[in-house]
Amino acid sequence: MVYIKKNKKKRLFKIAVFVFALVFICVSALRAVNRKADEYITELARTGLARAVTEMINDAVFESMSEGAYGELAKTAYDAGGRVRSITVDSTAVNIMRADVSRRLCEKLGELEKFYVDVDLSNIFEDEVIFGGSPISVTVDIVPTGGVETDVKSEFVSAGINQTNYRMNLTVDASITADVISSFTVDVSTSINIVDMLIVGDVPTVVWN
Repeated sequence: MVYIKKNKKKRLFKIAVFVFALVFICVSALRAVNRKADEYITELARTGLARAVTEMINDAVFESMSEGAYGELAKTAYDAGGRVRSITVDSTAVNIMRADVSRRLCEKLGELEKFYVDVDLSNIFEDEVIFGGSPISVTVDIVPTGGVETDVKSEFVSAGINQTNYRMNLTVDASITADVISSFTVDVSTSINIVDMLIVGDVPTVVWN
């Protein structure tokens, strides 16, 4: 009887060890899959969200330039020989446009409460046979933070022999925080050309009015 009890205890001990090992392996595998899924889905969401915000910025600038009555943001003055003497920038109109772009973009970002990414399970489990062609849609919760910042910069760029391009660029910066498996922040910076002049001759003086 003692021998039978000892064998039974050994069997129970082996079963307990096996169950513990199986649970440990399963938990480790789930943690590894969860970590990989987190990295993969976050990267997908980050890339897709950055692209969506960039499109919103472009739309906000286009709508503002199309609907806003800003007149000429920059005007040229010529000398007696027909050469450009100076470029005068209407700083009031530029600042009004900056404020309008910021307002439009904030409204668009405020409407972006959800964002969806299609996740291919085969990229997480690394198995094309079982999970190939099995995408799932993951919802990303969006929390706009950091606001929107705009800035205007001017530059002269050589355009060939005795030719220069005067460009005025509107830079828009936006910061977005999102929650999927973990939280992450996307910072998007886009520069859009709003004035482009080809000048033949000497580089003129730029005056901000």
